[in-house]
Amino acid sequence: MRKLLLLFAIVCAAQAASPLRVTVLTRLNQAVPEAYQRFAERWGVKLIELRYGDFESPPADWDRSEVIFTYLMPREAAERLASQFRAAIARGSKVLAHWPEPALRFWGLKQDESLLAAAVEYWAQGGPENIARCLAFLYAKVAGRAGVAVEPPEPEAAVGLYHPRAGRIFLTLDEYLEWHRSLNVVPGGAPRIAVLFYKTNLKNRDTAHIDALIAAIEKRGMTPVPVFCWPPAEAEPLLIRNGEPVVEAAFALNLGFAQPRDSEFLKRTNNLCRHRALRRRFLSAQRSDSGANRAGCPPGGALDCTAP
Repeated sequence: MRKLLLLFAIVCAAQAASPLRVTVLTRLNQAVPEAYQRFAERWGVKLIELRYGDFESPPADWDRSEVIFTYLMPREAAERLASQFRAAIARGSKVLAHWPEPALRFWGLKQDESLLAAAVEYWAQGGPENIARCLAFLYAKVAGRAGVAVEPPEPEAAVGLYHPRAGRIFLTLDEYLEWHRSLNVVPGGAPRIAVLFYKTNLKNRDTAHIDALIAAIEKRGMTPVPVFCWPPAEAEPLLIRNGEPVVEAAFALNLGFAQPRDSEFLKRTNNLCRHRALRRRFLSAQRSDSGANRAGCPPGGALDCTAP
């Protein structure tokens, strides 16, 4: 018996010393590298051997991982990858799959609902910090390994101001404008142009098109006011003060899920954007530019891209 206990202790020690093989599959994986870097800085580089990718091109040997987590997995992908998931489960991989219904249907996977809900909450809040905390959660709570503290998800602001050079978000317009003035990239008193976009873009680091639009606005000598929010009307406290606009025009990139509130907000915003000379100046520059910033012109949005 003593020899068996010693052998068990040796096996456990060997497992603890080897990195935990973890696979994360999701189409929203842009923030994963930064999240892993944060995890490694906090807990060391030898605890996790991380693979990540999407469902169309998953990383090599993903199904050989000891822990597999999926987020927003389409039903079609769950069916297409079913044989690999079933084989991984048979080998002893611990799988948390979101969504759970296709996993049960195609793989026969019955999950711990509380564990799955807890892991999903990190991704629902989003951002590198929360994904780093999710990696710690997978390491400690799912794999059952010691030595890593599990922190709850960190709530993030639902509405705020963003700029790619800031390294942080701003919760008030005054704070943002003071910071932007310190860049000295546009003249004092320059016209302000709002850019409304989804928080999802920010938390998943899917901001290349937004960053290009911000740069294009600054290149034209105007101050961008980029606000992440949904629905669009949530931006109103940052764009209107005492019934008067603080911006001359707005690009609305977050109109994918229309609500009655949206049309009312856009009408108010359109009524406040009266500077046709400014429109001509900006749109002329936009049309002559071959860059990606032209994608920022939304049909029927707060700035009418067909206006004279």
